Amino acid sequence: MEAEVLKMRKEKGYGRRRIAWFLLRENNIEISENTITHILRRAGLARKKKQRKVLPTLSSSPWQSTQGKERLSGKGGKVSQD
Repeated sequence: MEAEVLKMRKEKGYGRRRIAWFLLRENNIEISENTITHILRRAGLARKKKQRKVLPTLSSSPWQSTQGKERLSGKGGKVSQD
């Protein structure tokens, strides 16, 4: 079974979901995606995770307003300075 998983990754470059689907469809072997991931990791064929982009924030907290010096008035949404 491990040989089949490694063969599909090397020859076709399939990921864990597609390998699980093909094994079930072609060979009637039901194997979880996590098991496939462990097999690929042991063989050194796991893909690296993509890094998320970190955007710089303008303030120390995303919920912090503009220094607390400005606020909206009740009518018309006009900004008043304190």
